[in-house]
Amino acid sequence: MLARIEVMVEDVDLTDHLTGKPSRDAIVEMIGNKAVFEKRVERNFVDKKEKDNILRGMVAAFIDSSKPYLSLPDFPIRCIMKSYRETKNAHKTIHV
Repeated sequence: MLARIEVMVEDVDLTDHLTGKPSRDAIVEMIGNKAVFEKRVERNFVDKKEKDNILRGMVAAFIDSSKPYLSLPDFPIRCIMKSYRETKNAHKTIHV
């Protein structure tokens, strides 16, 4: 199961969160117009007869465990800044 939530940068008020952080323009230049929160949950060797019930259980467990985090008022900014940091770190080069 893959849960995917897109956070549009333009929909988030960054004014209170950008002190000492990159500007909105720098963020958009680095990650584009959206950040994506993804959570993958896998289960191996599932009997074909049980797959629908297991999938429903996995979805319910994801919602129960993720709802407190996803409901935080600052979840969108956290998601955007995490995506920015990961993308920036991926672009760093090592000089030897």
